Amino acid sequence: DPIIKPEIIAFGLRNTWRWSFDRQTGDMWLADVGQNLLEEVNFTAANNLNNNNYGWRCYEASQTFNSSGCAGASNYRMPIFEYAHNNTNGGYSITGGYVYRGTEYPFLQGYYITTDYVTKKNWLIKSNGSGGWLTYLSTVTAPANIAGFGESITGVLYAVGLNDGVLYKITASNPVPLKLISFNVVKQNNRHQIGRA
Repeated sequence: DPIIKPEIIAFGLRNTWRWSFDRQTGDMWLADVGQNLLEEVNFTAANNLNNNNYGWRCYEASQTFNSSGCAGASNYRMPIFEYAHNNTNGGYSITGGYVYRGTEYPFLQGYYITTDYVTKKNWLIKSNGSGGWLTYLSTVTAPANIAGFGESITGVLYAVGLNDGVLYKITASNPVPLKLISFNVVKQNNRHQIGRA
């Protein structure tokens, strides 16, 4: 293993196009632009920031890229979210954002917001509380060529367009979609009661 200087907290990244820290938790979010097939989002908890290897050039997102001289996948920090290079439900160049900590849109609270520079698709990502992640593809597209995000002191999120030079405010008009995965129905006293599975 190489000797790693204490100021180095991350390596094994290809082209991190924006990273941010959650202002409430200190957790780190990294959006890394892929080489051939995949874009990725990496998450690292605030208490585990030092000396993380995110796997590039051995892995492009979670897929093997160039395994010459590489260790197995368990030796690297794998992304929590990835999408393929396509126009249908993916894109070609991720632009990382921030975790929403503003007060204007309470239903966005705790969601990391990211977009694709080319396809203008947006994703919302949040912990499911059990070690996994909830990811939603927004039905609304971003303006073209979003190159970066920023946040105000009060947690208002902004995005900036590269080609038009416009500063956009992130807004929301509908609550984040919820998906009911499973439930039980029990008949009690001639009535049906719905409960969690």
